[in-house]
Amino acid sequence: MTNTLIYKDSQLYEYYGLSGIKNLLVMVGGILQSRTVNLYKIKDYVGGILGNDKTAPLSHYQRLIRYFAEYSHYDSYSQHILELSHSFFTKSYRYLILDGTKWDLDFRTVHLLTLSGIVSDVAVPIGWEDIGKKGHSSQEERKDFFDKMLKKVSLKGKVLLADREYVGRDWIGYLIDNQIEIVIRMKEDCYKSELDEKQRNRAIKKAKRTKKPIKLPITINGKKLWWVVFSNPQNDQTEPLLHTTLHFWNRDISFNFCGPNFLQYFD
Repeated sequence: MTNTLIYKDSQLYEYYGLSGIKNLLVMVGGILQSRTVNLYKIKDYVGGILGNDKTAPLSHYQRLIRYFAEYSHYDSYSQHILELSHSFFTKSYRYLILDGTKWDLDFRTVHLLTLSGIVSDVAVPIGWEDIGKKGHSSQEERKDFFDKMLKKVSLKGKVLLADREYVGRDWIGYLIDNQIEIVIRMKEDCYKSELDEKQRNRAIKKAKRTKKPIKLPITINGKKLWWVVFSNPQNDQTEPLLHTTLHFWNRDISFNFCGPNFLQYFD
């Protein structure tokens, strides 16, 4: 870790100073390597990050605690960790996941809308927003969240994977307008009116018979996509077929995330 790297970001230097930004880099490196935000587990990676194997891990643990206590009250602290983490791996991932986590507190509902990048089969959060309600996010809430994300990170050419609650005609149009490719799981009757009924029924029968993904062109809000139906690889008799909406800017349509590789992120 060199001072050259530390001085490159003057904004962070103004926030934390030389010692603080060094520890910020250690914290980010520890989170990425340990795949956790648990300081007690991160401590085991600090020596390797600093190139110092002589100091006991418990001493590194105390260092992390002191640093966290001193700087974590900053409003922008978590955002700086996210931005710095993202700068380390932004070129090493293509796939994004949009998902939500909800829980009820005594005084309010927390609903974190979270965007992650998939790095070596690990979903690493790059941004989140608390929309503070029990139900699904609206199209406008998602667009507002992505507007904020696009000001911080480039998502052009990334592939967004999303489950069935993240559908909507305006939402899909918004993603395509921002050159974000999509693989979005759908309910069986979603966008049914945009498909020719006979072609749709033939595709469903063929998917059941061949066990292969069958695609049809579909136009949603003036945007050309693919509607895809395929057998459920999880052998779920209550949902034998799965449906997704695909849009890829390149013409080489890949079904890599139409099967188990896609579903594993939404178990």
